[in-house]
Amino acid sequence: MDEHKHIVKQFNSLIERKKPQLRARLLHGIIFLFISTTLWLLMKLGHEYTTAITYPVEITTPPEGFMLVDDGTKRVQLRVKAQGFTLLRYKMGGDATPIRLSVGDYHASGPNARFGYYMTLRGQIPAFRAQLNSELELVGLTTDTLRFHMARVVAKRVPIRLELDLTQAGQIMQSGPVLLNPDSVSITGPAALLDTITHIYTARLAISASTPQNVTHTLRLLGPEQISLSPQNVEVSVPLDRFTEIALSIPITPVNVPSDVDLTLLPENVELICNVPVGQYFNTQPEQFRVECDYVERGTVANGKMRLKLTEQPQHVSRVMFSPQFVDYFVKKCTAKGQGKL
Repeated sequence: MDEHKHIVKQFNSLIERKKPQLRARLLHGIIFLFISTTLWLLMKLGHEYTTAITYPVEITTPPEGFMLVDDGTKRVQLRVKAQGFTLLRYKMGGDATPIRLSVGDYHASGPNARFGYYMTLRGQIPAFRAQLNSELELVGLTTDTLRFHMARVVAKRVPIRLELDLTQAGQIMQSGPVLLNPDSVSITGPAALLDTITHIYTARLAISASTPQNVTHTLRLLGPEQISLSPQNVEVSVPLDRFTEIALSIPITPVNVPSDVDLTLLPENVELICNVPVGQYFNTQPEQFRVECDYVERGTVANGKMRLKLTEQPQHVSRVMFSPQFVDYFVKKCTAKGQGKL
C-alpha cells in the first residue's frame, strides 16, 4: 500500500513539472489548427460556387391608371454563380442595390388572396441580368412569381382648411374671413383612400395679431403619402383690424311652435354685446344675428323658463355675449274658430 502511494505521488510530481510544457504544446496546436483552417477556408472561398441567394427587387412602374399601395420592395430567390467571398458577403446580408422592375403582364389574384396582383418573372430575366452586380452571374430564378398590391388611381377636388393659431395682442382682432388662393386642391390616389378624404389641411400658421394689417403667407398643403396634391402650396391672407365693442338689441325667434299655439315670450328681445372690427362697426346690424328658443325644449329647464341659443352671427365678430339667456313664456292654445285659451 505504501508503495502504491509512493508511485502516485511521483506521478503527480512529474505532471506538475511538465504542466508548462503541456500548456505550450496545446497552445501551439490550437494556433496551428486555426491557421490551417483559415488557409483552407481562404482557398475554398477563392473558388466559384453556384447557390441560391436572397436579393431585393423594387417595383417602380405600375401600369397606367394604377399605383402601388405597398412599399414596392420585395425579395426574391436567385440562383447565381460567384466566388465564395462574394457569396459569403451576400449570405451575411451585405448591401445590394435593388433590381428595379416595371410591371409587365400582371394578373389579379383570387378574392381571398393576401395580395391583389401577381406577375411571373420568366420574362424579367434580361432585366435581372442587366442590373445584377457584376460580381454575380445569374443562373436562374428560384422565385417565379412576384406578388404585390395595386389600386386604381382616381382624382377629385376637395376644399382646403387652414390650421390657424391666432393670438390677439392689444385691440387687434381678425376682421373678416381668411382668404385662400386657391380655396380647393386636386388630389389623386387610390379610390379607397380618396373616399375617406373630405378636405386637406394646411401647415399650421401661428400669428400674433399686433398690428392692424393683413397677414399673408404661403403654406404647404398636408396630405397622406399615397396621394398627390395639385397645387402643393396655398396663398393665405388673414385680415386684421382694431376692434371696438358694440351693443345691439336682437329679437328672439321661436322655432318648432305648432300652428295651433300662440307663444308669448317675456322679454321678446335680448341685449347682445360683441367685439367688432372698427371698419365693420356700421356694417354690423341686428339682422345678422339670430337668437332662437325651441318650443320642443320647453320644460327642460328647472325654473320653467325657455333656454335661448345664438344660431347665427357674422364672421367678423367675436366674444359674443347676450342677456338674458332664459326667458319666461306663455302658451295659448288656438281654437278652430280662432279663439284662444290658456
